[in-house]
Amino acid sequence: MADQQTITPEQITKEMTIGDVVKKYPSTAEILLANGVHCVGCGARYFESLEAGFKGHGMSDEQVDTIIKQ
Repeated sequence: MADQQTITPEQITKEMTIGDVVKKYPSTAEILLANGVHCVGCGARYFESLEAGFKGHGMSDEQVDTIIKQ
């Protein structure tokens, strides 16, 4: 559909905050939740980067990169 925005890996970086990513790309909330990152609904989402959130959940650098690509 013309009104759906396509997300490319270059658009999302691990330095972005969880809140900014979910606000800009709401469909990413499902991916985060499926990977055990429930920060989507917590107050930390406004200042915590994707990388910090993932690592706070015990993920390795490789896991962080894999989820960012998703």
